[in-house]
Amino acid sequence: MESKRLVAMKKENFRSQDKTNVQKEHDCINDLQLEIRLHIERGNYAAAELCMEDMIVSMKEIRKYRKTKTEHDKMVGVVQMLSSRGLNAELIMAAR
Repeated sequence: MESKRLVAMKKENFRSQDKTNVQKEHDCINDLQLEIRLHIERGNYAAAELCMEDMIVSMKEIRKYRKTKTEHDKMVGVVQMLSSRGLNAELIMAAR
């Protein structure tokens, strides 16, 4: 069953094979936000800072998955353009 959070995250921004990992990173960010809030309320700023560092790592991972999707979409566009001109993209790649 697909999570509602991924829908809110614009699932079309990620390749289908990456969506599970993206969801895990997204969930991690949500959990860390709660932890940060608790640590700050309790005055434990060092722990809050560690959580923020972890959150940045997860955000970078999500951005990496998004970049992969963008690059994939560009490649699909090139293949479609070549196909519309009667060229077989597989043969062009093999000729390299």
